[in-house]
Amino acid sequence: MTKLEKWSKYWQDLQTPLHRSNGENFYPQYAAELKILLKDSTPRRVLELGCGNGDLYQYMDFDKADLYKGIDFSAAMLADFHQKYPHVELECGDASAYRDDRQYDLIWSNGVIQYFDYKMLANNFANVKSMMNKDSVFVCASVPWKLHKFPSMTGESYGIKKKCREGDG
Repeated sequence: MTKLEKWSKYWQDLQTPLHRSNGENFYPQYAAELKILLKDSTPRRVLELGCGNGDLYQYMDFDKADLYKGIDFSAAMLADFHQKYPHVELECGDASAYRDDRQYDLIWSNGVIQYFDYKMLANNFANVKSMMNKDSVFVCASVPWKLHKFPSMTGESYGIKKKCREGDG
């Protein structure tokens, strides 16, 4: 089984993107932290790689964009996202390999690239570069320190017991 197949299997049934918390105040506060990276700009064309179930969407002000497209491995999370925001463009797929012919003001990845191997990361960066213009911003947010990577991947950090062997990562 390839790494891509392992991650696809891992994420296929998850209903949550495994952020630090799911509490009522978490997403507005988390988004406020993350928006510091955007320097008070409101991008008009947004591509989110690893959009999950859309819990951050409104708090990141992506709902104010003229164009928003979200890509995620988990069909279950995309279904949840679509139910909350039926007007957004969503696609089930591999964020490391995603590429289209559009140019985006913001290409956003939150808690995703730690799951990529070096080849996937290089492919992701090359694809992202092809979808950027001279004023575009690319953000890779919330990547855990190496020490915290395995507990994050197994769900241990979130109180979720999920079968995953260290060699699977």
